Amino acid sequence: MIKGFGEPGQAGNVLIDRVVFTGNTAYSVSALAVESFGRVDISNSLFYNNTVALFYTAGVSRNSNSSDGTYFVNNTVVDNTALSDETYANAAIVLQISDSGGAVAANNVMWNNTSLDLAFMGSSTNSHLLYNTVQNVIGNIGTNVGNITVDPMLAGNNILMQNSPVLDAGFEPPTGPLNPPLEPDWELSDTDIVGFPRHTGAAVDMGAFEAYNWLFNNRFE
Repeated sequence: MIKGFGEPGQAGNVLIDRVVFTGNTAYSVSALAVESFGRVDISNSLFYNNTVALFYTAGVSRNSNSSDGTYFVNNTVVDNTALSDETYANAAIVLQISDSGGAVAANNVMWNNTSLDLAFMGSSTNSHLLYNTVQNVIGNIGTNVGNITVDPMLAGNNILMQNSPVLDAGFEPPTGPLNPPLEPDWELSDTDIVGFPRHTGAAVDMGAFEAYNWLFNNRFE
């Protein structure tokens, strides 16, 4: 868990980039829990094969008076399991916010998780679901653009196969006016989870792994 000290005890700004969360087990929130008053960025990370008895692989809880945002960008969230047979049991990622700051989930691959992939919680409608591969989402979604529900076609190590539909299917915030208006206060990272450059093709790929042309980058023609 990432949190601050004292009362109310939330952390400030939190940045999590290029981290693998796998094989964790808990009653709830098995992989990652963040309680924050400041901005939270979680990017280029892998949430794989984590298990909860009841709910949530990872969750971000925001102070109800915070105007900062939560940005969940270019992550791969696959094969996480909730064991309970309760109807509300799920292995989702939860982004909770109740003030004006908003939450963005963009360019993620979320697939084969028990019941739910993503939940926007709290009273805020300033939430944005942008260019993800996702099966099941609940909560207040202010903007829902570019999302697909197809098998992302991942190899055994969760990298993208050559014919994956998520290749070049992501989104990069433009520098000019946004249409439709989207939460603009984020940008792509320079590298993916293993340090390869982002946006190596026609567009950024979805998920933590950017496809990499081994043939030509190794000067083999």
